[in-house]
Amino acid sequence: MDWSKFPSDVAQIAGVVPLALARALLILLLSLVFGTLFALLNEARIPVIRQILAVYASCFRGVPILVQLLFWYYFLPNAVGGALGALGISWDAKSLSADAVVIFAFVLCYSAYLMQTVGAALASVDPQQRLLARTLGYSRLQQYVHVIFPEALVYALPNIFNMFLNILKALSMGFVIAVIDIFAKAKIIAGTYGDYMVVYTADALVYWLLCGVLYFIINHAFTSMNEKNGSAAVDA
Repeated sequence: MDWSKFPSDVAQIAGVVPLALARALLILLLSLVFGTLFALLNEARIPVIRQILAVYASCFRGVPILVQLLFWYYFLPNAVGGALGALGISWDAKSLSADAVVIFAFVLCYSAYLMQTVGAALASVDPQQRLLARTLGYSRLQQYVHVIFPEALVYALPNIFNMFLNILKALSMGFVIAVIDIFAKAKIIAGTYGDYMVVYTADALVYWLLCGVLYFIINHAFTSMNEKNGSAAVDA
């Protein structure tokens, strides 16, 4: 093992961290939007739709993300091409990038998880808060915007942050369809000179430091938020 290359390996692997963070954040935001929509539909208890959402959540939470990723990688280009072909639009299946497939697959998967997270957060909002909002004459939309969502967000934020870390780490599986992320970059570097122990130690260090920094930032934000809420409660 040649540990002299370790600093260089760390620097090269760290170079793809901004792209990995941007991809993970985009997936989280899209998943949060769809997860919230699905949670609201589920909360409305609409017949048939509620059963469909239950099957969807069971399927996407029960099948490993790697299997889902490979399924969509081979199925999605042909499905899109077939649909467009039926409309008389010519389309090359190869034009669908691996990045787009990863984002699509991960959003479908993590929307199922966030549907449960947001649903639990909505359920934990004090019914008295909802009653008070109705008493004040708030419309249903105003109730959600001004009362329910802010209250639910306090409960959901820790789980949402954990989901972000899970997405960031799970994106390492994108290497199977040639998407370059933190792990894939390490694999490429290791393949150039074969010193896998050194490269994967550098890869582990980058993941560890990255998650540690993110945890510190978010934990500090949560602490500040709780202190402000506590101060507001005292002032009130």
